[in-house]
Amino acid sequence: MVVYDKENIIFGECKWKNGLIDMTVVEKLIDKSALFDFKNKILCIFFEKWLY
Repeated sequence: MVVYDKENIIFGECKWKNGLIDMTVVEKLIDKSALFDFKNKILCIFFEKWLY
């Protein structure tokens, strides 16, 4: 998921599984965001995990 305007961009990754995500998901999102030159970058990861 990517949303942007003139100076800002938001990168989002959705992982719908019942478990924790590993750092490779974070690293891949950072690598993908490096391809774009915007003044402000926001990285978001959404995942489904019930915390008890």
